[in-house]
Amino acid sequence: VPERREIVLCYEMVNYLVELGMQLYTDEQGNSDNTQAARFLLANLRFMMLHEVGHALVDQLELNVTGREEDAVDQLATTLMLTLADPNESESDVANNLDMAGRFFLANTSEAGYGLAHYAGEHSLGEQRYFNLMCMLYGADPGRYLRVVTSGRLPESRALRCPDESKRITRSWSRTLVPHFAPRYQRSEEQAAQIHADALARRRQNTAAPYRQ
Repeated sequence: VPERREIVLCYEMVNYLVELGMQLYTDEQGNSDNTQAARFLLANLRFMMLHEVGHALVDQLELNVTGREEDAVDQLATTLMLTLADPNESESDVANNLDMAGRFFLANTSEAGYGLAHYAGEHSLGEQRYFNLMCMLYGADPGRYLRVVTSGRLPESRALRCPDESKRITRSWSRTLVPHFAPRYQRSEEQAAQIHADALARRRQNTAAPYRQ
């Protein structure tokens, strides 16, 4: 709500995520995995809130967006989930959270196919948003997230360019946002890189085995 500078999270969306999570994590015998359904809810709420924060930043800070804004804020949400994970989360947790966010896109594709209205929409198609997210995840650390490709969730033809794509997107958003930080929070690229490396080191201590296994 731009005039009030508010982001409103609707109860209906929370309810939809709960129901969708229960559908996705119920087996053929009707047994529900409530733990996974709850993780699905939390992962998607995090992604959605970061996505909407992206829209708010574009609006309030009058940021330059040279492509589709929806794609740009998807990229910001993914970047933040990759770089600002809780220190207690392992790399597997980060990957699973993003995978669950991607599942939301796949679950909301059109089973009847697409018409002109879908192609004309402001959002990319659900399948495209899913593969863009998987590309950023894999590209962030190809060695550790190799399973994204070997499991078939990301075609090898797309994966080849993902390391450069992921780094470029992360760098672009960092350079876009840093000038708007309060002076005491501003860091040079070298300082930011060191902070990120320290965060990765802490996160990897929580990972029992590389995600690629």
